[in-house]
Amino acid sequence: MAEIRLVVTDLDGTFLSGWDSVPEENVRAVQECEAAGIPVRCITARGYHFAKRPLARGGFQGLCVTSNGNGVHDVETGQALFSRTIPKQTLVRLLDICARAHVHMGLNTAQKALFCKPLFDWRLWHDDEKEMQAWPEKDRHYTVMADTVEQMADWAGDATQVLWMQSRTEEELPGWLYRAIVCEDEFLLSSSHPGGLDVMPAGSGKREGLIWLANHMGIQRENIMAIGDLFNDIGMLQWAGLGVAMGNGDAKVKAAADVVTGSNTEAGVAQAIDRYVLHKG
Repeated sequence: MAEIRLVVTDLDGTFLSGWDSVPEENVRAVQECEAAGIPVRCITARGYHFAKRPLARGGFQGLCVTSNGNGVHDVETGQALFSRTIPKQTLVRLLDICARAHVHMGLNTAQKALFCKPLFDWRLWHDDEKEMQAWPEKDRHYTVMADTVEQMADWAGDATQVLWMQSRTEEELPGWLYRAIVCEDEFLLSSSHPGGLDVMPAGSGKREGLIWLANHMGIQRENIMAIGDLFNDIGMLQWAGLGVAMGNGDAKVKAAADVVTGSNTEAGVAQAIDRYVLHKG
């Protein structure tokens, strides 16, 4: 196996043990890698606004790839270096499909999350929102709530990086919805949570985000270790020199990876770094 010179990790279900829970062992592993001159970077489905707090608590530096590969931010300054988006005229048609399906949905731009009252289930958000009030203000999410889908489209403009949706019944989304989306334009359809769907511009994804990051940093793919747990991670795990699936990951993700580490509640990221990067045994 080639020497690992860059580690990239997903957040939810991978680096984090819960929505706002960061295992100390993972933080320690990041610090030891950075001290050894091996950068650790994050590639997440979260928009930057949702990623700020775990990035700070995890000790991440440099650049972070957000919104399933559709954004790149500087962790220290919050500056957006890159953004791939869905045009407003296309977004309007997608929102009409969401309204007909009556799904729970929202969207990410480079700097904020947008929700729409008729299409947002507060029961899925209340605990997170309540907990967030105790956070430092700099770590809080920047979210905006629209009264209508028309207002949501106006506020998003041409800046939508990811439109995500989820069934209110926790069942798989209906087949007609997928067909309706595919008929509107060319998109990348992915999933960052069970029973959910992420709609993104064609040519996007975590693999493409990793390729952008690797080229920017001047690091070859064989010198990269990527860690993830769900379907949207498969592309980057297969592209990297060493793809690591989490023990709690989906069976298809494990099959696509080179190796499997411990679960996210067992600091599986730290286990992988210790074994394959820091060579602790």
